[in-house]
Amino acid sequence: MFIRYQTKAVLLKEQARGEGDILLSVFSQQYGKIEILARSLRKVKSKLRGETELFSLVLLEYIQGKHYKTLTNISRVRDYSQLKKTPAKLKVAFQVSRTLIGLIENEERDKKIWELLLETLGQLDDYQLEQGDSYFNFSNKILLKNHWPLKLIYHYFFWSLIEILGYKPELYHCALCQKKLRPEGLYFSFRERGVLCNHCFERLEEGDKKDCLEIEPNLIKIVRLLVEKQWSLLQRLQVTEKEKIAIDGLLNIFA
Repeated sequence: MFIRYQTKAVLLKEQARGEGDILLSVFSQQYGKIEILARSLRKVKSKLRGETELFSLVLLEYIQGKHYKTLTNISRVRDYSQLKKTPAKLKVAFQVSRTLIGLIENEERDKKIWELLLETLGQLDDYQLEQGDSYFNFSNKILLKNHWPLKLIYHYFFWSLIEILGYKPELYHCALCQKKLRPEGLYFSFRERGVLCNHCFERLEEGDKKDCLEIEPNLIKIVRLLVEKQWSLLQRLQVTEKEKIAIDGLLNIFA
């Protein structure tokens, strides 16, 4: 006899399987990241298809088979409807999904990650777009220029996740000599997972220097606020266009 499991989960990704099946990637409250096979979900007569929109909070039931967990029932708990109506928000939600799927292992329950995911989706859902914004132009460049609060939500999610996973970067002392950082000649080392002073950077081999990125002191201050989850301060912070691009570039390389 199969054991039935039940858990709340957020739907993150779907992949077609065979003629009508879909493999759902979800992050669940009880079991962490799992994959569940939804049989015949792409068929018109499927009773469950209407409940499986991505980025929905659902209550799902499944059984553990020999090769796959198989979906038996699903019902929506929260829709996050405003998120789904806006391509700019959806783009950020997909970034959240790819990051979460890429950085965490399967079936590792984590209450902090679960709460962070729900907080992030709620922030995206609640964010009010300014009138006059183009509905269809939602490239990353446009997000940085016109929808910085949306990108800030993603950065907040990313650095919070990094800390939960134990990869918090060193931002106050040199990652090599451990001396307190001074606001000049600073480099971010991806190998050392932190900031290096100019003295330690100059002592590196040329090949190791290529793995470092020169970083402005003000940019470090912004990343500190992100890592420390100072959301209220981040929302009031005036960030230049150059700094927005630099923060995005740092995150992309760090990931």
